Amino acid sequence: MPSGTVLLVEDDPEVARLLMIVMKMWGFDATHASTSQEAVDFAVLHRNGIALVVCDVNLKGETGPAVAAKIRSICPGTKTLFTSGSPFDILCDTGLLTRETLDDLDTSYIQKPFLPKDLSKAIHSLLEPAKESPRVASPMGAQHAVYAY
Repeated sequence: MPSGTVLLVEDDPEVARLLMIVMKMWGFDATHASTSQEAVDFAVLHRNGIALVVCDVNLKGETGPAVAAKIRSICPGTKTLFTSGSPFDILCDTGLLTRETLDDLDTSYIQKPFLPKDLSKAIHSLLEPAKESPRVASPMGAQHAVYAY
């Protein structure tokens, strides 16, 4: 199991509760921040302890990518898994994400709703050293994985 905390940044309490149960059941040291400020405050207190940020793209008040960028500036090397109920292409069309965002091998995307096994696969693909198979690439060339129920 990779060391470090998984920080879940999710403003929907029901989604957060479910994801926290699942991640803790898998043995992750996971914590939840329901606002961007809580997430940044946690990062300041745990500068060297955050391995992965699982972050909703559509947060109230501030976008997930903006929050993730703040956390990465505090905790360099932190990996990011973005989540959203919107398809990746729609997020790009609206400017919430860009295809270049996922050019960074430390960043990925999973579409809600997703199965727990697909979340586990997405988390492990970021936290474990790369094996021979790369992440799924879209026809447009952006590397990302999109999972759904």
